[in-house]
Amino acid sequence: MSVRVMTAVFERYPNGGGEMLLALALADHASDDGSRVFPKVKDLAIKTRQSERAVQYQLRRMEETGWLTLVGYGNGGRSMAREYQISQDWINGAEIAPMQKGANDDSKGCKTEHERVQPIAPANNRHKSSINHQSVQRAQAPAPASPRKVRSKSKPPLDETALQAACRATWEAYSTAYAARYGTAPLRNAKVNAAIKGFVQRVGHDEAPAVAGFFVDRVADPLVVRRMHDTGLLLANAEAYRTQWVTGRTPMPAPTHSHNKHSAAAKAIFDDGFPDY
Repeated sequence: MSVRVMTAVFERYPNGGGEMLLALALADHASDDGSRVFPKVKDLAIKTRQSERAVQYQLRRMEETGWLTLVGYGNGGRSMAREYQISQDWINGAEIAPMQKGANDDSKGCKTEHERVQPIAPANNRHKSSINHQSVQRAQAPAPASPRKVRSKSKPPLDETALQAACRATWEAYSTAYAARYGTAPLRNAKVNAAIKGFVQRVGHDEAPAVAGFFVDRVADPLVVRRMHDTGLLLANAEAYRTQWVTGRTPMPAPTHSHNKHSAAAKAIFDDGFPDY
């Protein structure tokens, strides 16, 4: 445990919500220089009262900003610990780029774009780069880095609003969890956009991404499962799912042969559409 790193997180960490809690949990494991951070994802999820999916998503974002570096891998398996290093420059007072809660979006609303990757070198340069790769490695040893840095995200538009950034983050958390659960990406259309936007406005910018991931990962209500965790039900019961995420408690599934008024109301919202926010 490093009091120095935890103090720096309290005073200077740029994001709040679940990500702030995760940064404090990592600092709790770190030495004063930010090294020797190797907690399990499961333990971090328990400490921060979040789902494992939300923690994995936040760890990736911390790596992409440079605040956190992956030093070594575990021996395999979801529960195995990896070793991380918190940026020494940041601990010593340097600033890093603001950590956007990056779900993919354009500059004009809660819409996503395809995952962005670093530009690939022109074809006539690739062969030369491949030939010289080993000699460059011998001449200059690279600093430890995560393989995920090969697929980095570009900066969001300068005119992006806080709501748009939160919508992007929420869609990324939802779609990542959805693909992991169902093996395919969720459908994206105007109705879904309106649901995501309404959900963010009701739950709050900081907490919406983690709650959306929790909804897909953990909620097992029969109606929700039959609808394959569609965003209409996420919006219809936004406050309830936020409470379940905070407390870590999900209600027992209702009997499959009956539907209460709550389920009927959710179905009406799904069938009739969402208000134009």
